[in-house]
Amino acid sequence: MSTLHTITEEEIKNYEASVQGDQAKMEEFYYNDMKPAGYGGQVMLQRMNMKHATLSEWGLKYLPVHEDSCVLDVGCGGGANITRLLAMCPKGKVAGIDHAELSAEKCAAEHAEDIKAGRCRVCAADVAKLPFADSEFDAVTAFETVYFWPEIDKAFTEIMRVLRPGGSFLICHECDGTDAEMRATWEKMIPGLKMYRLDEVTSFMERNGFVDLKSDTKKDNGWYVLVGHKPSSTA
Repeated sequence: MSTLHTITEEEIKNYEASVQGDQAKMEEFYYNDMKPAGYGGQVMLQRMNMKHATLSEWGLKYLPVHEDSCVLDVGCGGGANITRLLAMCPKGKVAGIDHAELSAEKCAAEHAEDIKAGRCRVCAADVAKLPFADSEFDAVTAFETVYFWPEIDKAFTEIMRVLRPGGSFLICHECDGTDAEMRATWEKMIPGLKMYRLDEVTSFMERNGFVDLKSDTKKDNGWYVLVGHKPSSTA
């Protein structure tokens, strides 16, 4: 178990400045985008919460949920979206998973009262092997995380399994992957990262059985959101 720290905006700026110009240190720090660990990982998690706030607020506008919905956030990172989802579903429940132990630990600490009240669950888990029952959730969200899934089809199949019929799966990314130079730079910086374009993620949804797909983009900054649904009936 890690010793969790309260990371300030000034600490984030200082840490980022300390790694600039040193390729090895930069790669070590940005690897925390994929799997946060140690103090650098805690800095990255707080950076995620701050840097992705506007993206998350924009993306969540496309999530069809009700006040009593049960939602799973995959790749819960620093936990800010769990907070937002709990507010969107005041009579519902929210679960979060992340493959990084540090992320799960931080999210659990941040939402200790919600966990105690039975409104929240957080655990370290693999998206390709979700620790949840069939048809358990009304919606699943994935912000800035599909980039890092090595077994795409297994992951999408698992998400389909845990969704209730008619349930929604929302993916939101800040980088649309259309800038070939940027894509190559980041994929080299973070081993395992795949900066998927919207059309690629759309094909993942379609080939894994999701229907009624809808998307939107913010072309000025490269954001995109995609929502698909589990068929209402398998008949």
